Amino acid sequence: MRSFGLTFGLCLTLGATARAVSPTTVGNLSCEDIRNPLGIEEARPRLSWSITSDRRGWKQRSYQILVASSSQLLAQNKGDLWNSGSVNSNVTDHIAYTGKTLGSGAQCYWKVRVWDDAGQPSAYSAPALWQMGLLQKSDWHGQWIGYVQPQPKASQDAMSLKNASWIWYPEGDPAKNAPAGRSIQSARLRTAADNVATIFVNGQEVGSSRDSWKTRDVLDVKSQLAPSANIIAIAVVNEANAVNISPAGLAAQLDVRFTDGEVLSVVTDNSWKTSNQQVNGWQSNTFEDAAWSSAQVLAKVGGGPWGEVSNEPEIPTLPAPHLRRTFALNGRIRRATAYICGLGLYEMRLNERKVGDHVLDPGWTRYDRRALYVTHDVTKYLQNGTNALAVILGTGHFDDHVLAAWDFDKAPWRARPKMLLELRVEYQDGRHQIIKSDGSGSLVMLIAIECRRVNRRVELTAPVPRETRGNQPMAIYVSVDPVVGKPQPAQSSSTAFPQARTTTRAWRKAAGI
Repeated sequence: MRSFGLTFGLCLTLGATARAVSPTTVGNLSCEDIRNPLGIEEARPRLSWSITSDRRGWKQRSYQILVASSSQLLAQNKGDLWNSGSVNSNVTDHIAYTGKTLGSGAQCYWKVRVWDDAGQPSAYSAPALWQMGLLQKSDWHGQWIGYVQPQPKASQDAMSLKNASWIWYPEGDPAKNAPAGRSIQSARLRTAADNVATIFVNGQEVGSSRDSWKTRDVLDVKSQLAPSANIIAIAVVNEANAVNISPAGLAAQLDVRFTDGEVLSVVTDNSWKTSNQQVNGWQSNTFEDAAWSSAQVLAKVGGGPWGEVSNEPEIPTLPAPHLRRTFALNGRIRRATAYICGLGLYEMRLNERKVGDHVLDPGWTRYDRRALYVTHDVTKYLQNGTNALAVILGTGHFDDHVLAAWDFDKAPWRARPKMLLELRVEYQDGRHQIIKSDGSGSLVMLIAIECRRVNRRVELTAPVPRETRGNQPMAIYVSVDPVVGKPQPAQSSSTAFPQARTTTRAWRKAAGI
């Protein structure tokens, strides 16, 4: 019995020791649900934390938050910006800051401790940080800059569908024969299909398109035409279904320009033949289509549920502007913060190193109402002496030239890419220096470098080297804000147009050349 008592007493001692080395800890500190965020614009940022304890049923009875203007003051448990005192509450998330008013760029170091239901305090958490953004428009000292280049002329005349009609199976063909013996200078075929089309000329597939009623799909078919009877054959699939019902239609126009200046146009109308079945050889000019139905004319192009079809010429995409400047720093750097708004997209480099791990910044907004900027801590990118700053600008949805159903190409905010930047440097001795976007710098326009849309992402290539080669003086423009303010329908038709559910239709049209 005595031995049993000793053993039991030893177990109690070991259990007490185990509890003593597993204290309650406070961690995962966040501000506005972000760990150590930069660029906070909330006047009363919300603070959160989590608690870890080995004690079953542990509860927080109260908390204390300290916020200091420096890490040294916080280490001394001095909250010169805010000392909440002991607050009786079990809440651990979205506690609003109620300390001193915070100015632009202010750094706030903070930590928290808690008490349990027995009144025992935890140790303070590890320190965390948040930094305020630029809160007023007057805090920005730079100017909007970008590249101005004369708009290139269209590579070819605009091709209109104004004389074409929207047609569909089943409701209609005299061929237009030109005098024989003339030479063809050019032959272009434009289609607008809702929604997937495969185009053939004289049995040869010449192209395909998807949702081309909102794009400029023009095919060069000169080599496929013969100085005799020709057949244009188009198969259209409407991919609607029982849930997503949409109108179905096709509009097309073939323009053949002869060397003597005359033009032959063949447009979709009721002279086209149509069928709801595709049989072998239907695309060739030897196929007999007498049994096919005449096409039903739904509406002239510009009417019906499709609305206007763009007749603007295709304008080549301009190269992505590469903006660059050098600047000198003199002294030991305490911290450096870069604030940048690059519309529509940007990539920034300092001394040949990409700043941050972000892509597709800044976020997409209604640019005529607000534009977003991004804040970067760039202290580690800088050096005493000469530094080089380079920014590549992309179009994104700010200057979207790609025609699509969303009409971004008609957006009221469209303009060439531009940038607003402010780099604030604070030295150890208390001095401050601002590097801003203005007319001092150089510009590289690399014709081989383009900003390309690739599956909804922008591919930016070839960073600007530290030493520019053959740079011209920076061709910039300075403009007013591209947005209104600071960061900060279509009618349905009752007309009986075909409402297709994954249907396939085929059309044929004879054209004598």
